[in-house]
Amino acid sequence: MRLRHTTLGFILAAMLPIAAATAADEVLLLHGHIYTGNPQAPWAEALAVRDSRIAAIGTDRVVTAQFRDTRKAIDLHGRTVIPGIVDSHVHVLYGAYALHGLSLTTPEASITV
Repeated sequence: MRLRHTTLGFILAAMLPIAAATAADEVLLLHGHIYTGNPQAPWAEALAVRDSRIAAIGTDRVVTAQFRDTRKAIDLHGRTVIPGIVDSHVHVLYGAYALHGLSLTTPEASITV
């Protein structure tokens, strides 16, 4: 199964902590429920990461056949893997400040905060 690079890039964000946690160059995620973002095949069982990049995605049988010598394999036990949700906005932070009384608004009669 071949996926577009943009779809795989989203999935990679979810896998970076696992890939960084091991000294091995390759990591296999097996027996999972992995969201691919591909409308023709939205879910997969297995994922292979090589050199911090997604190298293969598909069924357990197909991926393990391609990566037989991999030392690090993680059994997901049916757990779901989705793309990482990464956002650098600080709206939540300022929302929390507003709930606790911090106001950064400028009064009408003043030019300073």
